[in-house]
Amino acid sequence: MSKIRTRSAARTAVSTIGLTAVLAAPLSRAAEKDLSFHVGDTWSDNVTYSADDPVADHMTGVATKIGLATSGPVLEAKARADLTYLHYVDDTFDDQFQRGFIGDARLNFFDGRFTWSATENYGPVLEDPLSNDRPDNWTYDSYFTTGPDVIFGPLSGTHVLLGARYGRVDYETKTEPGNEQYSTNVALVFPSSERRETSLNVNGRRVKQQAVESNDVVVPPADYDLSEAYAHFSNDGARHSLSIDAGVSALRMNGEPSEEDGNSTAPLLRLGLGRKITSRLTMSLYGGTQYQENLGRFQRLQNTPQPGGENPGDVRDDVVTTSSPLKDTYATLMLSYDGPRTTADVSFSHNRVEVEGNEEVDSALAADQEYSTANFTIQRLVTPTWTLELAGNYQDREYGELARQDKDVVGQLASVWRLQQKLELKLVYQYHERESNIPGAQYQVNSIQLELVYRPASEIAARARENRWHVPK
Repeated sequence: MSKIRTRSAARTAVSTIGLTAVLAAPLSRAAEKDLSFHVGDTWSDNVTYSADDPVADHMTGVATKIGLATSGPVLEAKARADLTYLHYVDDTFDDQFQRGFIGDARLNFFDGRFTWSATENYGPVLEDPLSNDRPDNWTYDSYFTTGPDVIFGPLSGTHVLLGARYGRVDYETKTEPGNEQYSTNVALVFPSSERRETSLNVNGRRVKQQAVESNDVVVPPADYDLSEAYAHFSNDGARHSLSIDAGVSALRMNGEPSEEDGNSTAPLLRLGLGRKITSRLTMSLYGGTQYQENLGRFQRLQNTPQPGGENPGDVRDDVVTTSSPLKDTYATLMLSYDGPRTTADVSFSHNRVEVEGNEEVDSALAADQEYSTANFTIQRLVTPTWTLELAGNYQDREYGELARQDKDVVGQLASVWRLQQKLELKLVYQYHERESNIPGAQYQVNSIQLELVYRPASEIAARARENRWHVPK
């Protein structure tokens, strides 16, 4: 019987927080800081997300957010920690203490020829992504990577880039196996400039799974290998941008060729196109197909960039987690407007995710899925002290093997008043409706949130506000 390896996800986050603090301490005077305290109340007419028996309740909360960013010749680092305490006034759920951390540090030596990077993401996610966003479905994930990059040859001419990474995912839930990843990459980079790059790339990844207990039976880990060989070209012009990876990817389960279609290889394509239509309006298109390791569950749910392209993380924020590798095919169209007092973003996307799974694990979550999304956000600085924001989201998701289809519509209207230089008041209304062919999964929710924010140190946030308010002459 295989031994089940366990490790607290919090241990990884705490160690990374400590490392970031130690590195940033000598440079604290030069670092940009963002410290804020939040207190608020949210009323919801359906805190249980129930179709037949909605329960209304108030959620009062206090929170603090701490951000730090520094950039120097040796150290480049940014980190953010969030701590939140929630109390349900009518005791619908027990009090909750949420915590999260995102950190990214990079050490540069020998004029950037040798670098060492480390990243950590730790925070709350849904234990069952198909169930509702409520406290009895919250759990914590940790995603950590670290490793060196070395450059051989002249930076202005043809040179070789060698890199290696160690990564691991730890899930607090016992039903999902954590894993470790060992990866290497070799890139032959041809003469490039700040705007143009051409390279040939080969990389390989070994993903080692924990054993998982299913129905009181320990199932051996389903290790697998992912490898890629591709050509990369990117060009960032004044009005046009292009990024393309084209080649082949391969998957081996437990060191053996995948049995799907009798072939372990698949085309690899990652495409990004950008067009500056006017001085303020930009259009972007992303698409591709690839194998990818399932190490980014936390990142997907936290709306951060995804592997395989510059498309935003919320494009795939509802991918069902599985301990198996994924074959991901995606396409996204984005329009962005950045005016002196008005900004707007619109995106449309379609995704198909096929699970290359371990059939020995009986998990209803290991299912192929296909979904389409549409998002928009409009923000208007009405006055230097008053901001209005309107946002909407539509998602249509199909889980083929589960015979399930969900459609979500979310609308939000927010108003933010800067009462003083360091004090803000926020009022947010949100409507969320889910239609599903699974009766128990349907619901409607209306919520209103009032929040007071105090920022005693807000160098990062203040600079962002000043840049947004600037009117070109």
